[in-house]
Amino acid sequence: MISIAVVDNEPIFREGLGLWLERNAPGQRLDAEAASVEELLRGHPDPVQVTVLDVMLENGTRLVDNIARLRDWGTEVVVATMDEGVPGMLRAAFASGAQAFVHKGSFGEIWDAVEHCASRPGTLYPNAMMARHVQLQRQDWPGLTDAQVEVLNLLVDGLTPKQIQEHLDISKAAYRDRLQAIRRKAETPDRLLRTRRQLERFQWDYGYSPEW
Repeated sequence: MISIAVVDNEPIFREGLGLWLERNAPGQRLDAEAASVEELLRGHPDPVQVTVLDVMLENGTRLVDNIARLRDWGTEVVVATMDEGVPGMLRAAFASGAQAFVHKGSFGEIWDAVEHCASRPGTLYPNAMMARHVQLQRQDWPGLTDAQVEVLNLLVDGLTPKQIQEHLDISKAAYRDRLQAIRRKAETPDRLLRTRRQLERFQWDYGYSPEW
C-alpha cells in the first residue's frame, strides 16, 4: 500500500479520487486530505509517500511555496491541474521539485503517477506534460536574473520607471540596463515586450509570475 494525501480546495475532487482508489486499486485508500498544505501539515505530522496537489488553491498560496513545503515535509509531489499547463506553470512546478504534472480529469493517470513517484523517488513521471516541459527546456528559454525579474514584475504591476528606481533604490542607468537585458533575452520577432500587457503575458507564460 502507498500512503497518499490530496490537497485541493474542492471536496468533490478529494472525494472522487478517494472513491476511485477504493474501486480501482484494491486495498488502497487516501490517508489524508486537506484544503491547504497548512491544514495537511497541521493535522498529519508524519509525511505520506505521495501528495497530490492542486495547482492553484483558493487560500492564495503560491504553487512553488506549496511544493517546497511538501518536499520539506518529506513527500513526493504530484501536481494536478484542469488545464493543459501553461509553460510557466510547468517550469515553476518542476523547478520547485514536483515529480509529476497530471490532468485532474484522469484519475487513472493520477494513480499511475502516484505509483511511479512511490516506486521511483526523485524521478519525473514520463507523461505528455513532462515531455512538453523537456521540449520547452530545450528551446531558447529566456533565463532572467533575480534583479531582472524584480523589474519585470514591477512593470507588470504598473509602476513607472521612476517609481521602480525608487522602490529598488537603483539608478536610472541600472534600471535601463535591466530592462534592456530583459528585452535582449526575451524579445523575438513574434514576441515584443513593449506594453504592460505584452510583459504580463511573457511573465505568465515563462514562469516569472509571482502567482506561481
